[in-house]
Amino acid sequence: MRSGREPAPRAMLLAFGECSLNFEFLIWIRDPSMRFRTIDRINRDTYRKFNELGIKIPFPQRELHIYQRSA
Repeated sequence: MRSGREPAPRAMLLAFGECSLNFEFLIWIRDPSMRFRTIDRINRDTYRKFNELGIKIPFPQRELHIYQRSA
């Protein structure tokens, strides 16, 4: 719970990648030892919310054409 002194959480769109939207989340935590647990929770919650909203994460796709020479 925020006491009013900590900065409010923020999300910023940093860049458009080749197959991604690159965001940065800024969240104040009181206990630095909780950093990685907090990052994990934010990432999982974000992924879960994207799924709920039908937002697909783009993964690169390649087409492979195999040609055989006639003997």
